[in-house]
Amino acid sequence: MCPHSHVLPPLQILSGSAPGLDEARIHITHECERKCSVWIRHAIKHKVRLLHVYGSGIEILDSTAMFPSRHLKIIRLHSLELTPGFFRPLNNDCHVLENLELKDCYVCDPPQEISSMSLKVLRIVRGFIDGLLICARNLTNLSIIYPDCEYAIVTRDLSSLVTASVIIDSEVLHQGCDIIVGGHRLLDGLSHATTLELHAPLHELAFERGLKMCPMFSNLTSLALGDWCTAADFYPLLHILHHSPKLKELSVKLKMEECSLCKESVLSSSRGTLSSTGSYPSIERIEISCRKEDPRIGAL
Repeated sequence: MCPHSHVLPPLQILSGSAPGLDEARIHITHECERKCSVWIRHAIKHKVRLLHVYGSGIEILDSTAMFPSRHLKIIRLHSLELTPGFFRPLNNDCHVLENLELKDCYVCDPPQEISSMSLKVLRIVRGFIDGLLICARNLTNLSIIYPDCEYAIVTRDLSSLVTASVIIDSEVLHQGCDIIVGGHRLLDGLSHATTLELHAPLHELAFERGLKMCPMFSNLTSLALGDWCTAADFYPLLHILHHSPKLKELSVKLKMEECSLCKESVLSSSRGTLSSTGSYPSIERIEISCRKEDPRIGAL
């Protein structure tokens, strides 16, 4: 047993004649890092359904820790370094995995892939992403919150997606670590969602570049946008509206000061192709949240 762990060692937790474990929580510190794979495999062998592994700092977890399972439905990983190839057994050998959460994790290069056919919910909170492709066809709910990215987070073939939320922190952008759009652009994989939330400071290249070849959001009925949609004289907002024929609810939340530089962005050359006039007959409700004196309120 690791002297600094707050949980009993799995061999003690898993003793007994129970047909399977509902939940296993494993806390790793640097001193007991090497034992982690043994503990995880032992829990999976005993048919664990919820596996929660969390580190004290950024402890290393590689693909050898995972074991084929027909019982594991939920995995929560916190404060861990996920080495290359880590997701391969999750994609191929965990046939009932439905919920995966990565919180404060370091996803190492080369770009890794999450493509589990059974996965329905994926939540990524903070952490450092060194390239990631998400192409899980049965995924219904995707959350990417405050990521710190060296290379692209790419979404593709998310045909079952219902709800998607991408929130980017201004502090991350100030460090020069924004989400860089790759060959299969971030917005393409979100085009099937019925509820979409895209929040970012002024201005966000990941979203703006994706708009240049923007897909039709054919199923979208509820949309929430942040400050970035006001760049280039509201070009991002207008562009999404023109590609969302079923939109019923629109929410715009402005938290930052108006940015004069953001009125001219990478999309400025394309502004003339869209008109701010016209009707959007399906929209039933519009909500705008901002300071009372915000100069953008009139244009909105």
